[in-house]
Amino acid sequence: MRAACVELAWSLWTELGVPGVVRRHDDCAIDPEPLLVWTPAVVAEEPRLGELVHAWVAQHGEWLSWTRVQGLRRRFPESSWRAFEDAALPLGPRAKGPPGGGEPDASRRDRIPSSLPMDRPSLLRLRARALCGVGARADVLCELLGRPPVWTSAADLAGLGYSKRSAARVLADFGTAGIAEIQARDNVHRFRLRSVPSLETILGRAVTRIAWDKLLPFLSDLLDSLERIADRPDAVQRVEGHKLRERVAPVAVDLGLKEPPATRGERDALGRVARWGVERAHEIARIPGEG
Repeated sequence: MRAACVELAWSLWTELGVPGVVRRHDDCAIDPEPLLVWTPAVVAEEPRLGELVHAWVAQHGEWLSWTRVQGLRRRFPESSWRAFEDAALPLGPRAKGPPGGGEPDASRRDRIPSSLPMDRPSLLRLRARALCGVGARADVLCELLGRPPVWTSAADLAGLGYSKRSAARVLADFGTAGIAEIQARDNVHRFRLRSVPSLETILGRAVTRIAWDKLLPFLSDLLDSLERIADRPDAVQRVEGHKLRERVAPVAVDLGLKEPPATRGERDALGRVARWGVERAHEIARIPGEG
């Protein structure tokens, strides 16, 4: 499962412009902040990608929202957040140099991408930031573009990484500007974009929307839990494997993934969940012939 997550990380970062070989997610809108928090723990044994990500952030960190990174913290397991902090990525007010201090070495500088591939459909979110600025306005716009026929309230955007108040203010501004329609019902204001084709003319056609802010924390939690339980005694594995299955099943269904197999009373409860997790990781990473 960790190997599949590393493959996924390579694909997503290559889509963002990191020098890589495989791009399997060119039809998906990449979401950089959850990807940034998720990556260090996943690629701990893949130092080359870790260096390339550090170099990418050093050059393009102004396109990232530190406020949103902080807002996403509670979605990830503590181990992911510790790895993110240990990576010392040069982002926002927490900016530090690379581990050990000083500047990136020459080999790292040589690998820094010269520019962002902004023309790629997958970089819709960064193009929105070029138009609206880095922050809630661009990200709320992208969320609405991803669900054009659906009425959306500030509460529906709670997991985006910004406060409900910030999301509500942006939605109200879109309504005032005439970009979004407003529906008031039961003291709740809901919004949807008025002219999606016009916005797509400016930003590019909307690509497949994947809830990376939910999917990547899900993968982190599953991988972290499986690795933590794997060395426990068999009796503990049976109990903890079933508990893990019950905890992740509703999240998987909400994400549109196949539900994990039944584990109640199964001697190989952890193994069943682990095999299911590997299949889902391969499916998400789009590794040919797997999943």
